[in-house]
Amino acid sequence: MTVLSLPGIASAHAILLRSDPASDAVVHTTPAQIRMWFSEGLNTTLSTVAVLNSAGQRIDRGDAHVSQSNALEMDMTVASALQPGTYLVTYRSVSVGDGHILRGSFLFNMARPDGTVPTSNGISMPKQDPLGGGVSTTGPGTTSGQPTSSALFNLIMISIAELAAIFWVGAYVWCTFVHPRAHGGHDAIDLRAQRRFMRSFSLPLLLALFLATIGILAGQGMSIVGSNWLMAFSPSLLWKLVTSSRYGTFWQMREIVIMLTMGIALFQRFSARPAHVVERLLPPLNVVLGGALFVAVSMSSHAAAVNASRLVFAVLVDVLHLCAAAFWVGGMLFIATMYLPVLKRNNVVEQTRSLMAVLPAYSPWAIVGVILTAVTGPFSAILHLNSWQQLFTTAYGLALTLKIALVCAMLLISATHVLLLRPRVQREWKKYTHVSARQQTQYAMQISGGVWHDEAHFVEQGARFEARAAMGLQKSERESPRVSTGG
Repeated sequence: MTVLSLPGIASAHAILLRSDPASDAVVHTTPAQIRMWFSEGLNTTLSTVAVLNSAGQRIDRGDAHVSQSNALEMDMTVASALQPGTYLVTYRSVSVGDGHILRGSFLFNMARPDGTVPTSNGISMPKQDPLGGGVSTTGPGTTSGQPTSSALFNLIMISIAELAAIFWVGAYVWCTFVHPRAHGGHDAIDLRAQRRFMRSFSLPLLLALFLATIGILAGQGMSIVGSNWLMAFSPSLLWKLVTSSRYGTFWQMREIVIMLTMGIALFQRFSARPAHVVERLLPPLNVVLGGALFVAVSMSSHAAAVNASRLVFAVLVDVLHLCAAAFWVGGMLFIATMYLPVLKRNNVVEQTRSLMAVLPAYSPWAIVGVILTAVTGPFSAILHLNSWQQLFTTAYGLALTLKIALVCAMLLISATHVLLLRPRVQREWKKYTHVSARQQTQYAMQISGGVWHDEAHFVEQGARFEARAAMGLQKSERESPRVSTGG
């Protein structure tokens, strides 16, 4: 996190940088145009501006448009010569990159012929938002992201979508790369865990991801029209959102990839017995589609809200960050919800045998996930934060702070497992395998030597040895009941 001490290399969203007239400027002649310049390219369909007089009446021509020669510039003309007084310019900027919506405003003053400025008693804000967003709440000088209800709705939808995507991709990374290393891919417990995921969880996860992605788009609509749910789901508005910007293009890519994976999930769920070759090819295919999904998510998220010269770097960092979450968090979710419930149905010996094969196969992926998280997280932060103070004063910073706390807690749990719990189980397993091997050797010697009359006594003694070893395994399992939830 020390990189946060460095200056930020990109702004977040389409922020107003300057205007003509400037904020609080005093002009002596009616400006030919109201011109504004932003930090990012603007969505030409949804970005707009209005000019109000002190009575709250619009005095512009309603011709707000993004300049054809500069995607960072938005202009508008006023209807007639301005009378002396105070005027409010209120705008809505929609980033062409990540689709984020900002509202803001500024004042300027028209002087009398003698150069004096009339005393202002403020602007009478109209009941209806002049930008078409329902009730007007924008005051002079404010810049806001979204109304509270819209922000909460968006947060929930984004959280559901990203968690579902990370879990789903992490599960197929497990099926494709972890499982083949465990007992050569023939571990019965792990196979049952995979079938449990593919038949009962894959399709519901993808359906939740599909609906949450639609919810994200509706949240963008709510940011434009206010907390009007019916208008936010208006087909015409949603169509504009998905067809008028790069954000919409990659939103469509998200949904196309999700629908392809849902088709595969339906095939896996209802196919009686697919061919062996097909069954082996589907998990790698899903991993590839998961990578395409992560690219689409990054290209329609905060990562895309940078200058064109830094776009590839920002998106690459974000994709790697999502992959890290899939390797680590997605894998742990698979263990907790798929593998452990299946594991508990077996006796302690079978549980430990499976764990000793599966966990070493998963650990390298968890370690790679931790390293990538540690490397890409700070780089993502410096793209959107300029100082340490923003960790506690901005919504993005607060979310990042919470994320850092959760990652630290997960690291502590994983370290406890890797350094303390797993070595204890390994020691008990070695004891058990040693006793079992000795028992088998002695039994073979008894048989080869023709000592049949001691067989019953030997079996009883061997069972006693194995029981003591199994008790050691059970004790270790009791002391670490969640032994497999760490990396």
